Amino acid sequence: MDRRDSAGIRFRTPAGEVAADWRAARVSPFCSALELPNGGRLRTPEHLLAALMALGVDDAIAEIEGEEVPILDGSALPWCRLILAAGIAETTAPRP
Repeated sequence: MDRRDSAGIRFRTPAGEVAADWRAARVSPFCSALELPNGGRLRTPEHLLAALMALGVDDAIAEIEGEEVPILDGSALPWCRLILAAGIAETTAPRP
Protein backbone atom coordinates (compact mmCIF):
# COMPACT_ATOMS: atom_id res chain seq x y z
CA MET A 1 0.00 0.00 0.00
CA ASP A 2 1.40 3.38 -0.96
CA ARG A 3 -0.55 6.24 0.54
CA ARG A 4 0.57 9.84 0.45
CA ASP A 5 -1.35 10.92 3.58
CA SER A 6 -0.80 9.34 6.97
CA ALA A 7 -3.99 8.28 8.74
CA GLY A 8 -2.22 7.53 12.01
CA ILE A 9 -3.48 4.57 13.98
CA ARG A 10 -7.23 4.08 13.79
CA PHE A 11 -9.67 1.47 15.01
CA ARG A 12 -12.61 0.60 12.77
CA THR A 13 -15.54 -1.10 14.52
CA PRO A 14 -19.18 -1.80 13.61
CA ALA A 15 -20.06 1.19 15.83
CA GLY A 16 -17.70 3.59 14.04
CA GLU A 17 -14.08 4.56 13.68
CA VAL A 18 -11.85 6.20 16.28
CA ALA A 19 -8.26 7.45 16.21
CA ALA A 20 -5.75 6.21 18.75
CA ASP A 21 -5.54 9.68 20.23
CA TRP A 22 -5.41 10.86 23.84
CA ARG A 23 -8.45 13.06 23.19
CA ALA A 24 -10.57 9.91 22.66
CA ALA A 25 -9.31 8.24 25.87
CA ARG A 26 -11.92 7.64 28.57
CA VAL A 27 -11.78 6.36 32.12
CA SER A 28 -12.82 2.74 32.21
CA PRO A 29 -12.40 0.24 35.05
CA PHE A 30 -9.58 -2.28 34.59
CA CYS A 31 -8.62 -1.23 31.03
CA SER A 32 -7.96 1.59 28.63
CA ALA A 33 -10.86 2.74 26.46
CA LEU A 34 -11.41 5.00 23.46
CA GLU A 35 -14.75 6.73 22.94
CA LEU A 36 -16.48 5.86 19.67
CA PRO A 37 -18.50 8.40 17.65
CA ASN A 38 -21.80 6.84 18.81
CA GLY A 39 -20.82 7.25 22.47
CA GLY A 40 -19.80 3.60 22.91
CA ARG A 41 -16.31 2.57 23.91
CA LEU A 42 -13.59 0.46 22.39
CA ARG A 43 -11.95 -1.35 25.28
CA THR A 44 -8.44 -2.80 25.76
CA PRO A 45 -6.56 -1.24 22.83
CA GLU A 46 -3.41 -0.90 24.94
CA HIS A 47 -1.63 -4.16 24.03
CA LEU A 48 -2.14 -3.73 20.30
CA LEU A 49 -1.04 -0.08 20.55
CA ALA A 50 2.06 -1.11 22.51
CA ALA A 51 2.96 -3.66 19.83
CA LEU A 52 2.49 -1.13 17.03
CA MET A 53 4.67 1.41 18.82
CA ALA A 54 7.36 -1.18 19.63
CA LEU A 55 7.54 -2.10 15.94
CA GLY A 56 7.60 1.54 14.79
CA VAL A 57 4.19 1.37 13.09
CA ASP A 58 2.51 4.77 13.12
CA ASP A 59 0.00 4.37 10.29
CA ALA A 60 -2.49 1.51 10.53
CA ILE A 61 -6.18 0.67 10.58
CA ALA A 62 -7.22 -2.12 12.95
CA GLU A 63 -10.60 -3.61 12.10
CA ILE A 64 -12.27 -4.83 15.29
CA GLU A 65 -15.44 -6.94 15.25
CA GLY A 66 -16.80 -5.98 18.66
CA GLU A 67 -16.31 -3.50 21.48
CA GLU A 68 -13.03 -4.94 22.72
CA VAL A 69 -9.63 -5.53 21.17
CA PRO A 70 -8.69 -9.18 21.89
CA ILE A 71 -6.39 -9.41 24.90
CA LEU A 72 -4.66 -12.62 23.71
CA ASP A 73 -2.24 -13.53 26.53
CA GLY A 74 -2.41 -10.10 28.16
CA SER A 75 0.80 -8.74 26.65
CA ALA A 76 1.96 -7.10 23.42
CA LEU A 77 4.08 -10.11 22.37
CA PRO A 78 1.34 -12.04 20.48
CA TRP A 79 0.39 -8.82 18.69
CA CYS A 80 4.03 -8.25 17.70
CA ARG A 81 4.25 -11.78 16.31
CA LEU A 82 1.01 -11.36 14.33
CA ILE A 83 2.05 -7.98 12.93
CA LEU A 84 5.47 -9.28 11.89
CA ALA A 85 3.87 -12.35 10.27
CA ALA A 86 1.49 -10.11 8.30
CA GLY A 87 4.32 -7.79 7.27
CA ILE A 88 4.94 -4.10 7.61
CA ALA A 89 4.81 -1.91 4.52
CA GLU A 90 6.49 1.45 4.30
CA THR A 91 4.60 4.40 2.85
CA THR A 92 5.76 7.62 1.27
CA ALA A 93 3.81 9.67 3.83
CA PRO A 94 5.96 11.75 6.15
CA ARG A 95 6.15 10.31 9.64
CA PRO A 96 4.18 12.37 12.16
